[in-house]
Amino acid sequence: MSENADAKNCAQHPNAEVALEACSRAIGSGQLSPSRLATTHYNRGLAYQRRSEFDRAIEDFDRVIGLRPETSKAFYNRGMAYQSKGEFHRAIQDFDRAVHLTPDYAPAFRNRGNAYRSTLAFDRAIQDYDEAIRLSPEYAVAFSSRGVAHLNKGTYDRAIQDFGHAIRLKPDDGAAHRGRGSAHYYNGEFKKAAVDFARAAELRREDLYAAIQLFLAESQAGVNAAPRLREGASGLDLEQWPGHVVSMYLGEASPDQVLEAAKRTNPKAPREFLCEASYYIGQGLAIRGQRDRAVGMFQAAVAAGPTSAVEYSGARAELKRLGDAGPKP
Repeated sequence: MSENADAKNCAQHPNAEVALEACSRAIGSGQLSPSRLATTHYNRGLAYQRRSEFDRAIEDFDRVIGLRPETSKAFYNRGMAYQSKGEFHRAIQDFDRAVHLTPDYAPAFRNRGNAYRSTLAFDRAIQDYDEAIRLSPEYAVAFSSRGVAHLNKGTYDRAIQDFGHAIRLKPDDGAAHRGRGSAHYYNGEFKKAAVDFARAAELRREDLYAAIQLFLAESQAGVNAAPRLREGASGLDLEQWPGHVVSMYLGEASPDQVLEAAKRTNPKAPREFLCEASYYIGQGLAIRGQRDRAVGMFQAAVAAGPTSAVEYSGARAELKRLGDAGPKP
């Protein structure tokens, strides 16, 4: 196979493994011009990203930037790789360079906003989402991202507006329905929340969070929600987080088992999962009328944070609703 054919497959082949092999052969041929070499490293970096091999992707994007320092998309995709690794400050630096080189590229603003949100800089994230929406008014996922930031801030009416706009643009976006459901739930609008969570569970059959939240909203609205939760979780792996929460609500796991599962899920980011676990344990206690114990778990969820998990904001909303301010964030 010729070098040109390898370079073409590197750029166009839908199978990441085939693309990687073609890219590596083309790069190793020693026959590529500097410009073509940069392009081939870029395409190999994209293929590594598709395989979630982020360190290798970063190495290729480094090479592109060394050969062609003004390649905006190399900075953008290296930023995406750093973001996937949880290195949010390095991601922000790359997105900074990307928006400097291409100031009209809305996804760079949106993803820089995501990186800022992950560092708990919610107002700064919203500024980037605002700019992404200004540049691309039909950018549904930017509205959803801004909605999540408003969930984080506890500005639930603003979140409802943003998720509603995203849903108007993409009616089948299950994540937007789940986000709006969360905002309704934290506002104490349980019936409205249940409608959104039911739609999210329908659109995202594999999303256990939607099934869990539907159970909670229906329970708060006075419905016996356990049969629907059992049906919604059938065939899904309850040994993977947050399946343990489902098992707890169905009476098949204890709160202590949920907390232990949360600690095992991601030892590098324990606060987020401990926050989630404490929040969902608190919700289970609340729907059984065990207010004092529920307050204690919501306080524990807040104490585990602050995190970018929306359950942190939810725990604070529940403490306010139950008349207990809880620990300061």
